[in-house]
Amino acid sequence: GLVHDVHHPGLTPAFLSKASMDGEWLSPITPPLEEADMELSLKYNDQSPLENMHCAITFQLLTQDRTGFLPKDEVMAMRKPLVRAILGTDMAKHA
Repeated sequence: GLVHDVHHPGLTPAFLSKASMDGEWLSPITPPLEEADMELSLKYNDQSPLENMHCAITFQLLTQDRTGFLPKDEVMAMRKPLVRAILGTDMAKHA
C-alpha cells in the first residue's frame, strides 16, 4: 500500500477521462490538484490512468539521486512485480 496511491489527485478515472475531453474548467484548479492531473487520461489513453501515474512517479522517485534510497539493481529487480501490483489496484479491471 505504500505506493499504489502516490500523488492521487482525488478524482476518478471516469471524471479525468471526461474532463480531458471537455477543455476549459469552470472552477479553479487548486493544490493538491495540478493542471497535469487533468490530462492523465489523455496521457495514458484511458488505460488505468491513475495506476500508470502511480507507477511512473514511484519509479521516478526511486531512481533519482535525491530521493532514491535503494540500490538501482534492487529497484530494477522489483520493477515488474511492483508495476503488476499497482496496476492490479485498478478496480475497473475487476468489475
